[in-house]
Amino acid sequence: LVMPGGFTIGEEAPLSVEIDAKDVICEDFIGFGAEWDSRWYPDAGVTEEDFDIIRKRVEWMRLPVARIMMQCRWCYKGNGKYDWDSREMKALYRHLDVCQSLGTTVFLADWGCEPEWLRCPDVVKVDDPKYSEIIGTYMTHLLREKGYTCIKYFIMVNEPNYEVKDWDRWKEGLKNVHAQFQKRGLADKVILTGSDHSNADVWHRNAVDQLQDIIGCYDIHKYASDR
Repeated sequence: LVMPGGFTIGEEAPLSVEIDAKDVICEDFIGFGAEWDSRWYPDAGVTEEDFDIIRKRVEWMRLPVARIMMQCRWCYKGNGKYDWDSREMKALYRHLDVCQSLGTTVFLADWGCEPEWLRCPDVVKVDDPKYSEIIGTYMTHLLREKGYTCIKYFIMVNEPNYEVKDWDRWKEGLKNVHAQFQKRGLADKVILTGSDHSNADVWHRNAVDQLQDIIGCYDIHKYASDR
């Protein structure tokens, strides 16, 4: 079958592409990143040799952005005591070291404290002042003492509409964290990000309407179906 232009179906048609470098759609696109969590690495017995392979692959990807899990209980052991050398924290450092060397932009996400698997000593709910105090303490440790300048954004609670289920309580918790960042001089070093919701657009609208003075970056989760 001869098509207009003189070529037949099955043959490659000549294609001319013109790029206008001045007509830029988005000048601040960071890139396509990944969720890269250290949580399961210790339990899975990932050795230094194993991690060397992973590190080389991440370096090959030139990973521009990573969302990395954090949990309060990895470092806070109760009664005001912290363990910065726990196996979970060492696993986290290993990830952050790679991101630091690559210049990867990190969104550090504290996954919360209310579900059973995330429970932290001395903390019950996300609006508990102790929760924000722990976050402020470990962020000071990561940013100042460890020097992880790759951490540019901070998310308080993964998908809070599922893990907290209470907008007002989550909102109060985020305001507590903001106050901690200001108190510790971290507000200009890391950007509070939210609402991190999934399948609950009202949380995003509420974040824009009620928290625009403290949230510097908006993020949402979208699990797209085939349809």
